[in-house]
Amino acid sequence: MALRSAGVDNPDIAAAKATADSSAQRINAARAVGMPTVSFRSTFGVNGSTSPLFLRTDIPRFTNQLSVSVPFTTGGRIRSSIRQAEDQNAADRLRVEQAQRVTMQGVFQSWNADVAARRAGQVQVAQLQAAKTLLDGSLQEYRVGLRTTFDVLYAEQTLRDTLLAIASSDCDAYVAEATLLRKVGALNVADLTMAAPSFNPIAEARAAERRDRLPWDGVFALLDRVGSGSFHSKPLTNYPIAITQLKASSGLGPRDFASVSVSANTVSPSAEIQ
Repeated sequence: MALRSAGVDNPDIAAAKATADSSAQRINAARAVGMPTVSFRSTFGVNGSTSPLFLRTDIPRFTNQLSVSVPFTTGGRIRSSIRQAEDQNAADRLRVEQAQRVTMQGVFQSWNADVAARRAGQVQVAQLQAAKTLLDGSLQEYRVGLRTTFDVLYAEQTLRDTLLAIASSDCDAYVAEATLLRKVGALNVADLTMAAPSFNPIAEARAAERRDRLPWDGVFALLDRVGSGSFHSKPLTNYPIAITQLKASSGLGPRDFASVSVSANTVSPSAEIQ
């Protein structure tokens, strides 16, 4: 599930795909340079004095001009620019594959790091219980004179080190889980909290496009698609690995372990030592 989500929602893969699609459109732009160009120009004018016989004795004049230009020879410049755009698109498609591989590797590493941190936390919880037993026993033996102050301080230091190790493991698990969420594309405000407003760049881009649209933009867009030639960008596929056959080495995953909590009922030896 994590691998499938990463292949669809990872921001690095999405950015690489957008770059590849953009370079694919540059091929169409390079092909359009060699296509015929049609231009139309219309002018209106009036010859004569403007006063006092305006539009009575004046001679109106209309001028319409239609021009069609076809590139005759370019010395191979257009073909060269088309090949350059195609090579750039091929390189961008390879970068998509690279981003997919790096993302899958990061998912595996983050998952294993989280499982390892949670396993270490379980072991350290058992060590914590042993350290508390050692400290309680050292205090009891200190009261009857079988332990020295150094022994009690050593037992207390062992308990503190265990607590620090548990906190470090919990921090490592938190970082690994955050990294995993980022790799699968779920580390965003909308998925983490419902209180903060989220920004939708696609909706903003569509709104800006509607604000700046002219009445004849649709006609020109249709002509561009017709005149772009036979080239069409190939669909980009996801990472070519049978994801359903991949299994983690351990059945444990993120959030499978309860958070470690340590009760503060341990007797401090400072009063006992004094």
